[in-house]
Amino acid sequence: MKELKGKPNIEYPCNWSYKVIGEEIIELEIAIKEITNMRDPKIKQTNKSKTGKYITYDIQILVHSEVDRYAIFDLF
Repeated sequence: MKELKGKPNIEYPCNWSYKVIGEEIIELEIAIKEITNMRDPKIKQTNKSKTGKYITYDIQILVHSEVDRYAIFDLF
């Protein structure tokens, strides 16, 4: 495995993936839609905990800059 030194070179705009984990499925889905409004995200339920209490979503969305990428991250 090669060790990265410094910041990766990311060319924008690009698709970026976020993992979102929560407990309330309906509230989580509403929040995802509000945050990603007008961006045509690809949303996929990827996992549930053994007890079914937690659910994980993978969200792919077009980001336009590093500032944009971090702003979306902060909203989640």
